[in-house]
Amino acid sequence: MSILSWNLSAIPTLKYLIHAYHPNVIFLYETLIFSQKLKEIKAHFGFDSCFSVDVNGRSGGLALFWKHPFTCSLLNFSPNFINVEVQIPGKPV
Repeated sequence: MSILSWNLSAIPTLKYLIHAYHPNVIFLYETLIFSQKLKEIKAHFGFDSCFSVDVNGRSGGLALFWKHPFTCSLLNFSPNFINVEVQIPGKPV
């Protein structure tokens, strides 16, 4: 299992890390991007699912991407966090 947390402002480095480490789950913060654009980014990087919290003006924004067979169940969220349970086949939550 590989999880990556990153500030979206460094897109070239993010592309490199995804290519090098093939993470199953990515958490992005300070995206400064609305949810619709994040769906395009999800598809571009090859992730199956995503959950995002929209920006507030010119700050914030959160996004969580994950790939099959991982399942992320949303527990709660705010402009400051996304709280999920991650289920990996054959492993406890």
